[in-house]
Amino acid sequence: MKKRLTALIALLLVLVLSATALADEHTVATENPLSFTATTFDGATINESIIKGYDLVMINYWAEWCGPCVGELPALQKIHENYKKVLVLGAYVDSNTDAAKKTAAENGVKYTLFKVPSSLYQYLEMDGSSFGIPQTCFFNSKGYQLDSSYVGSRTYDSWAAIVDGLLKYVNPENPDKPDNPDNPDNPDNPDDPVDIANAEIITIPDQLYTGRPVTPRITVTYKGKTLTEGIDYTPSYANNTAVGKASVTATGIGSYTGSISASFTIFPKKVKLSSVNGGKKKLTVNWKKSGGIDGYEIQYALSKDFSGAKTLTVTNPSATSATIKKLKKNKTYYVRIRSYRYSEGITYYAAWSTVKKAKTLK
Repeated sequence: MKKRLTALIALLLVLVLSATALADEHTVATENPLSFTATTFDGATINESIIKGYDLVMINYWAEWCGPCVGELPALQKIHENYKKVLVLGAYVDSNTDAAKKTAAENGVKYTLFKVPSSLYQYLEMDGSSFGIPQTCFFNSKGYQLDSSYVGSRTYDSWAAIVDGLLKYVNPENPDKPDNPDNPDNPDNPDDPVDIANAEIITIPDQLYTGRPVTPRITVTYKGKTLTEGIDYTPSYANNTAVGKASVTATGIGSYTGSISASFTIFPKKVKLSSVNGGKKKLTVNWKKSGGIDGYEIQYALSKDFSGAKTLTVTNPSATSATIKKLKKNKTYYVRIRSYRYSEGITYYAAWSTVKKAKTLK
């Protein structure tokens, strides 16, 4: 079952450049190297030995129902094609591998895909027991993780810049040194600030309505470098309380000038379905009231998978109960509910509630 993904805090990526730096000096997250066993989409069994012979390992955590995940598949495939010493792996986090195979094929993916084993979750950025996707982790030739997980999708150019930098770190004979240590982002004119409009705000995960301003942390990158909030930019938010489209603007400070904006979506919270009680050819549905919405949709069906389901729309946002009438007698019905809100011509739906069943009377 798909999990609603919560907003996560992306940790600051700090790359310390040194001509004598060793790859292990950049490892974080765990003290032990990669150790896992997994089954690929082709049915083969792989383990940590698959990384042998590569300078860098790139593991991308994804699912076919995640738009940003699918959007960056062609970029990851291009990394796979262009970097012979980089092993690209796709760690699938859900259970519908048939759908994932189809999506991968439609996007020309040729690198190895596998169902993620539990041992590989330890490398992700977590929010309690939840995590957001896409996330991507890098490892050196010994299996040690390099820096923290990269949260969010990226373009090919952005990934290529990150890969180029990490390849230099893991190769002590070719250390990475900026052309101008005073302002490596603008070596030709180190005294001039860099226009942050040329940077990128990594895709912001969907948010949930809280009744208060929603201010997810953002990740801003410039040429593969993660910028620091409060040092390189300050964020400001707009339209970020109600369900619908919200925006955030990063305004450059310090060595950066200008601004760059991105949007994110706030969805209604999942409705708590309290009870479903059967009556004579009817059902009474009770739920807990949700905030910031325009109404509810109640779906009911005779089958668990809701095939042939019908929908009752409740347009009163303050309602906490409704009666479904003209049902078949002495039948078991499956019921679920979700809230919705209209905003600027778009309907935003909450995730469906848990399913309850009840039997009508004879």
